[in-house]
Amino acid sequence: MWHLAYLHWEMLREVLTMRDLTLGGKGEGKMRCRVMMGILSGALLALPLAGCGGGEEGLPTGSVKGKLGTPTRAATWAGAEVTVNAVQSDGSVQPVAGPVRANEEGRYTVPNVPPGRNYLVVGEKEGNRLQVVVPQVVANATTTVKPADEESTLEADVFLEAVEKLEMTPEEVPIWEIEELIDEQLAEIVEPEDVDDLAEAIVAEYQAHLEMLAENGVTEDQIEEMEEGLLAAYAQLAEELDQAETPEEVEQAWEKYEASAEVAWEEAQIELEDWLQAEEVAQQVLEHSIADLPEEVEALLQMQMSQEEVEEELEAAAEMLTALGLTEEHIQNMQAAAQALADTLEQAGDEEQIAVIEQQWASQMENLFASEEVAEELGLSPETMEKLMQMVQEQQTALQQQLQQADQPQDIIQAYTQYYQQLEQQFTQTLDTLTEEQIKALMTLMQNLVEGKKTVR
Repeated sequence: MWHLAYLHWEMLREVLTMRDLTLGGKGEGKMRCRVMMGILSGALLALPLAGCGGGEEGLPTGSVKGKLGTPTRAATWAGAEVTVNAVQSDGSVQPVAGPVRANEEGRYTVPNVPPGRNYLVVGEKEGNRLQVVVPQVVANATTTVKPADEESTLEADVFLEAVEKLEMTPEEVPIWEIEELIDEQLAEIVEPEDVDDLAEAIVAEYQAHLEMLAENGVTEDQIEEMEEGLLAAYAQLAEELDQAETPEEVEQAWEKYEASAEVAWEEAQIELEDWLQAEEVAQQVLEHSIADLPEEVEALLQMQMSQEEVEEELEAAAEMLTALGLTEEHIQNMQAAAQALADTLEQAGDEEQIAVIEQQWASQMENLFASEEVAEELGLSPETMEKLMQMVQEQQTALQQQLQQADQPQDIIQAYTQYYQQLEQQFTQTLDTLTEEQIKALMTLMQNLVEGKKTVR
């Protein structure tokens, strides 16, 4: 029976895990990574056995379908040979289903795939190769994967590099984070010799994110629930991208995914302020980790990070102002300003344009907090508001001094942990008339204000 076979596999997995940890396996780094990556449990960890050749006889299997190439180039891949491959612990791959041939539209369906996680679909034709990671295959169901193109091929290369060089198991590699950071532009300029550095940087960024969430009291159960939500969001994204025929439809698919990803951490009951802090730390670690990449790659990633940071500030504005307790009129006015800047941000083509938008948002907030009406609503005097601003400036100056001396991602995490703790302590001591929720919201907004004002253009 399938449920008995699955139980036997789970027991074997536990034994192998205990052996790995007891004997040292690949060292303490792997054990720490296993904890910090928020391991997914249950059915998500049921990996296929190497060389299973389409699954154990008599056990249910699933199918994988998708397409090779972009909508305008799919016909180029007509007749390509497509296989589904299991990723081994050393980063190598072994076919478990297929091959099948792609049709005249580049579409394929591979049957008899054993249920499991993190397969690799490979399409090959005339010496050319495309690949895409399949996060999960379910028994008695057809899994749709995102189109395989140059972007997904680089994502798969980074995924395999993380398994091989960083000594991670396939389920520990955050495929959704890889796919969020790698886009078409990056795929065009990253050379094969740069893949290992890129993989190391992305994994370090995600680990820093999770570690900062843990510092803020987020539990492993919450992280597991968040990652389950992200996996479901990704599955829906793959469906949408598979059907997308125009750039507008592709953009809409990603917008839905981003909204679903936000729901994932909300349903895991992770507070917005904690999430934003973890994002800031993760971006700082990524910036530190990409220093060895070619200048062109580093510059593109820097621009992406800057754009994402400002976008998150603008999106969080309404919720922060609501938590602060301002009137609906002030919230709506600031939300309208944030939306206008967000629309401009989408068209930003370089760091300078992004910096201008960030400074404009800082000016909007500065005017808001300088308002006598807002000070009255919060029960704070202009002198107190100025004092809070001074606190943020002083703490950020101290933080920057520590970051300049940071050699490892852990140094960055420790610097930010100390920064947030000290700033929150100062705010709490000063604002004895505000609630904890109001204090956190005000602290977040004032940090954005100070950072925006000092942006170098």
